[in-house]
Amino acid sequence: MTDTARVFRLSAVRFWLWAALLYLAFLLVVWLLLRWIGQVLDPMAVATCGLGLAIVAAVFGLRYRAVVSAEGLGFTNFDGGWVFLRWSDIEWAERGRSLGLPLLEMRVAGVEGCEGLLLLLGDMSGFREAVAAAAGPSHPITWALLESAPTSGEAEH
Repeated sequence: MTDTARVFRLSAVRFWLWAALLYLAFLLVVWLLLRWIGQVLDPMAVATCGLGLAIVAAVFGLRYRAVVSAEGLGFTNFDGGWVFLRWSDIEWAERGRSLGLPLLEMRVAGVEGCEGLLLLLGDMSGFREAVAAAAGPSHPITWALLESAPTSGEAEH
């Protein structure tokens, strides 16, 4: 891989669809609970919360990115902060899900807990190739990304 970094953006439409479906599921649960206790759902509160969520999801969806370079992997975390992990610092990686979103969970040397990279990237095959070229074929992230990669007959979304 050359010294230039490759930037991968979030598939914003898929992310926004996920956010809308999660919000609608939340509203359904709240509506059922309110109905059960004999109350009604306030449409103004629903609209206000929906607008707030839409703004947050729009900004996050447009700003999210992952950068693969020869030195390591950089990405936006769920708090909106920038995280850069050197390849040599990443001890373990595994694919997982959080609230239905596909994640790449990574354990970093000397740090408690895991870092999570959203795997709703627009060019997942390009991301896999860039990681394999930069980190090497035996790196934990390369293995985690190849674990559930689509086979040749499977369409990639």
